[in-house]
Amino acid sequence: MDIDKLIKIATLEKNSSSKEAYRAIKTELLKNQTSKRPKKEGKVIYGLLINEEMFEINELEHQIISKLAKQREESISIYEANNRKDLADIEREQLKYLKELLPPEVSKEKIVEAIVEMYPNGFTKKEMGNAIKEITKIYPTADKKMVSEIAKEYIV
Repeated sequence: MDIDKLIKIATLEKNSSSKEAYRAIKTELLKNQTSKRPKKEGKVIYGLLINEEMFEINELEHQIISKLAKQREESISIYEANNRKDLADIEREQLKYLKELLPPEVSKEKIVEAIVEMYPNGFTKKEMGNAIKEITKIYPTADKKMVSEIAKEYIV
């Protein structure tokens, strides 16, 4: 994903919320590049069409965007609990732009279908790790915590 191009688009549109959200992504990408053990970008998971331009999102970028979105959600709940609606609104605006960069979430039903299809008789506790890996190969953007919770129900 060309994050600089997204920041430029947001700047030209004079949209400070999206610009700040994109800058946060860029900051995390730069932190990763300069760390002692940088994470690999991984393969491209999905593409997005923004302002008639195609942006491809790889595994690392998806992970960063998801992390930032969760941080914004936590901040919103903290700000609302402390009656800081002004700060919560800023976070909510940024969250909106981060969520635009994420694909639609995979439903629990689809994950259950995939597990039942691959393992109609269930699986042992030892096989659970392999089952989770196979499901995340099919649905790379699925929340891994949710996948593992669903998988636990199918242990024989």
